[in-house]
Amino acid sequence: MKNFLFKVFLPIVIVCGILFWTGELYLRSLPNDFKYKREYIDKNANRVKIITLGASTPAMDIMPRFFDLQPSFCCAYATQSPNYDYWILSKYIDQMDSLKYIIYTWAPQMLYRSIKPDGVAPTYVKKYAIYYDCPYYKGFENQFEISANITDIFSKIKGDNHKLAFTTTDFDGYQSGYYDDIPYEEEMWNGYIDSKIKEYNALLEVEGVEEQKKENLDYMYKIFDLCKTHNVTVLMVRFPIDSRLSEGIDKAAQEEVDYHLSQFLQKYDNIKLLDYRDCNLFSYDEMYNANHLNPRGAEKFTRILNDSIMRWEEEKK
Repeated sequence: MKNFLFKVFLPIVIVCGILFWTGELYLRSLPNDFKYKREYIDKNANRVKIITLGASTPAMDIMPRFFDLQPSFCCAYATQSPNYDYWILSKYIDQMDSLKYIIYTWAPQMLYRSIKPDGVAPTYVKKYAIYYDCPYYKGFENQFEISANITDIFSKIKGDNHKLAFTTTDFDGYQSGYYDDIPYEEEMWNGYIDSKIKEYNALLEVEGVEEQKKENLDYMYKIFDLCKTHNVTVLMVRFPIDSRLSEGIDKAAQEEVDYHLSQFLQKYDNIKLLDYRDCNLFSYDEMYNANHLNPRGAEKFTRILNDSIMRWEEEKK
């Protein structure tokens, strides 16, 4: 009986194993943002002069191609939290002999949000594990592309953004693939603002929020310590958003964010604050929504940042 079962099930196991690894290798061969960014930094770590870290605002609001200091590259990604910012930076900074500036976002959600298997964007956990060798939360589900639902797998094979598969990234890391040129409509705009205010304020009510805040702050201090050690300037940027959005976020939370920012600036002389949070430099046709710029706005904003950077470069001479 044992021999019979062995003869029956062994071929099944072998076939399933072959199908699994064939599927896994195929999915990993498809283009995706995480793989592209990892491959770029692998090849150019010793050359890159400016990198951006953080979540969707630096990923969508900055076009590194418009910096005078080249090459510059975006290592930010939608919802990316400080623990992954630190992992990417710590993995490469010893090779980054030419690195001068890191552009980092500063916003209330940075303190309270993190990518985890049970948190925001849980499917991204495996991306960092597979394509950045990140050891956080490793387990079967987070080590294989094929360990996903059918919808997710097919979205990798056929993208819905007119780009190849799971790609939204341009050559300089700028995340252009999310965009449609959406005309301003007040009702839709206000609805988005209301939903984001609820989302941000809900972060304050999540169980374990104090522990999450401490963890995020710890990683930020590690990032700034690395930059200080390697003589890299951190541009802490408050990105332009609709004033109604900033006004709707919990005031106590904003005051705490401002407090921690003052602590960073007091401790680190290599941090420079660039505050464009409530500026009036951008019209509705330069914004994608209430807290992101569209490509026209991103080019304009990058050129504004570039003017500041080049002024500092001149002062060094």
